[in-house]
Amino acid sequence: MTNELIWQHLDQPGWEHVRIQDDHPGWTVFDSIFVRHHLGQILRGGYTLITDKKWRTLELRLMVETQPGSMEGIHLLSEGDGHWTDADENAMSELDGCLDVDIQWSPLTNTLPVNRLPLVAHDEQNLRVAYISLPELTVQPVKQRYSRVDATSVRYSSETREFVRDLTVDPDGYVVSYPGLFTRTWPK
Repeated sequence: MTNELIWQHLDQPGWEHVRIQDDHPGWTVFDSIFVRHHLGQILRGGYTLITDKKWRTLELRLMVETQPGSMEGIHLLSEGDGHWTDADENAMSELDGCLDVDIQWSPLTNTLPVNRLPLVAHDEQNLRVAYISLPELTVQPVKQRYSRVDATSVRYSSETREFVRDLTVDPDGYVVSYPGLFTRTWPK
């Protein structure tokens, strides 16, 4: 089965298209393409993100233009256990304990903890996440909190940036509205 999602960026002109392939019994593949206005330039990029069926990240390949026509990339690997390596199998111990990635220009990555955590109404979970800043491609661990407000709302907060948003999610946990940053335009 293949699903398609499109988000419009609200803080700057841009969009993201994600194709989801979840027909394999062991993993799900998310293929993304994005375009975004950044500091007077239009930058393009994309990623392939692979998770297991428990929504734990196994692999991320991310490419982004650092300036128009100049692409840079990163490749992260995990067994879904909170231990990471780069493409050359060098341990990335600074990311120990991170089960999720959070890509700055992508609302899709908020879906990972929403679906992985067994959140019920008014329950909250603190976690460490591998946050990827774009277009710089810096990866750093950050502290985040997710709490279930109701069946269609999840409160996301970043302790690192003192940032809080109530996300609207669909029945499958995918972000529909991320106030001030993203709105899903397909499917409505």
